[in-house]
Amino acid sequence: MKRDPVKAAVTLLRRSPGDVFCISVKNPAKPAPGNWKDHFFKRSELHKIPAFVKKQRGKDVYMCPHGFSKPRRHKDNAKAPHLFFADLDECNPRELPIKPTVLIESSPGRYVGYWYTDEPVPEELNRRLTYFVGADPSGWDWSQVLRMPGTRNHKYDNKPLVRIVWRDGPRYQLKRLEKMIPEIETDDKRPTGGKAQDIYNAYENDLSRRLRRELIEPKIDRTADRSKVLWWMIQECVEAGMTKNEVFTLLWDNEWNKFRDRRNGERMLERQIDKALGQHVGGSKKLKSKPKTQRDKSKDKGKSFFNVITMDQVKEEQHQWLVENMIALGEVTLFEGDPGVGKSYFLMWLAIHFCDGKYVPWEKDRHGSPEPIKVVYCDTENSMGTVTKSRLIDNGLKNQMNYIQLQEYFSLKDEDHLDALEQEIIVGLGAKVIFIDPINPYLGDADNYNAKDVQQALQDLKSLARLHGVAIVLVRHLNKSKAVKALYAGGGSIGFAGLARVVATIGWHPDEPNTRVVACTKNNLSMPFGSIGYSIEPLPDTMKRKNRSKLIYEGRVDFTSDDILATTNVKDDNSVDIAADLIRERMQAEGEEINYHSLLKAGDARSISEKSIKKAAVELGLRRLIRGRGKTRETLLVPQRSSDE
Repeated sequence: MKRDPVKAAVTLLRRSPGDVFCISVKNPAKPAPGNWKDHFFKRSELHKIPAFVKKQRGKDVYMCPHGFSKPRRHKDNAKAPHLFFADLDECNPRELPIKPTVLIESSPGRYVGYWYTDEPVPEELNRRLTYFVGADPSGWDWSQVLRMPGTRNHKYDNKPLVRIVWRDGPRYQLKRLEKMIPEIETDDKRPTGGKAQDIYNAYENDLSRRLRRELIEPKIDRTADRSKVLWWMIQECVEAGMTKNEVFTLLWDNEWNKFRDRRNGERMLERQIDKALGQHVGGSKKLKSKPKTQRDKSKDKGKSFFNVITMDQVKEEQHQWLVENMIALGEVTLFEGDPGVGKSYFLMWLAIHFCDGKYVPWEKDRHGSPEPIKVVYCDTENSMGTVTKSRLIDNGLKNQMNYIQLQEYFSLKDEDHLDALEQEIIVGLGAKVIFIDPINPYLGDADNYNAKDVQQALQDLKSLARLHGVAIVLVRHLNKSKAVKALYAGGGSIGFAGLARVVATIGWHPDEPNTRVVACTKNNLSMPFGSIGYSIEPLPDTMKRKNRSKLIYEGRVDFTSDDILATTNVKDDNSVDIAADLIRERMQAEGEEINYHSLLKAGDARSISEKSIKKAAVELGLRRLIRGRGKTRETLLVPQRSSDE
């Protein structure tokens, strides 16, 4: 599916904190300095950016890849984004040591890279990545603007399109990247940061005595020409070998900087620095970087393609189980079973324990008490008011604010939807468990029977789980092939079971018609969990609420997933016989005349369809009889010989 590149850029902006976001427009037909203007959009107005950009034909459009606290493009107002960014210029993006999540071609052979992360990226770390990948050393700082994809680059006569090369690269854990990206060193091997003091320390021996004095203790003479002094300081810094960002950082807060308090002061100072750099050829002499052309691999001694880590350097970690050996934070669990067996009911019951901070009944011996967490249940089928809320109340949910049901459809293959899931649900709401029930409708145009399609569609979801420490619980139905092995019984490709770290099967107890069994089919994280049994029992009606029910934990059982799969297959063939057993059971308790609606309710609790009940009634020689009027009207199931009284 082709996607509007400007909307893709807006999705990138949504990843970052901030109250306002900046889109800069340069009109090449106007002379400087009046040809540049910053436009700010509140977070609630980000959807307006595509229409705004469309109106800027004939102009160069840029965006700042992070947000601001105030509508002024200054680093003091910047909010650290959940991404790295770098102006790769002529670097070959396919040879970078760290592949960008999003790659944009700003003009033929010149690129901009973005690396998505799970945490905000400090400016200094973004600078380190810039030097590490050999990008333009002047394109790392906050308040930097980079070309907007989907627009034209008017710097060239043929006005090439700024295009997205890819946007499906890896997403990264910040802590892991921080270990991979080396510190930037000065000539004397001292790491240096991006602060003015660091820059001064790195270049101190190359600066004239007068410049050092004006940097440390500037003495402003009212008769002095501030413009001339500032220009001289810029030239001195450039001659010492500083980059544009180093000069800017060093001089911005200096008393001689006459632009500091002006509305467009940053841009004015940058233009002066650009002018000085235009008269001087060279890069940073102190803060080392790789050349923009292909790296000289002979100089990369000590650097390896593989990140080799011996086990003595690895810190042992334990899985964080929400339900021991069944559902873990950061992992994917798949539950499988036939329609009507009560999979959703069981998972909702588990979700109640997560929301209220309770262990499930078979884990009462676990130490301590779990913290209540937020749960998001993706379910487009059940009504929130008539089904979900009623079941939650009947099963004792206390912290209703922790249970969110999403009824909006979304596709796991749609970048916009994935980003919204990450930013709005995982980051925004702080959800720690996401149920998707069933999974198939959320796969977009992926072929459910193609393992590669399934793996690709679910891989980003799995990455989000590990990135943010969120438990993902998927649900799918069994196929109709009557597979002998439970691992191969799920509908669609084996790719579903291959991607999930834990797979569980829910089916019927071989000996107890009203009891379901949850059994472990696969566990790549630990020992298999022990099989458990549960039933769904009807509750008495109240004046205000009808069709009530509750899940009852029935204890441990000794059946495997293959055992209950065989029972499920038999149950499918004998559903009418099971309905007949239920009718006989009710008639034994109530007599020859039984309330039809109460029978349906009991059947629903046992996952017996009305169709099966009707067929069973005919086989037993029963018919429906309507008796009474108004509030006393009721439908009964009676023997064929009964007459209407």
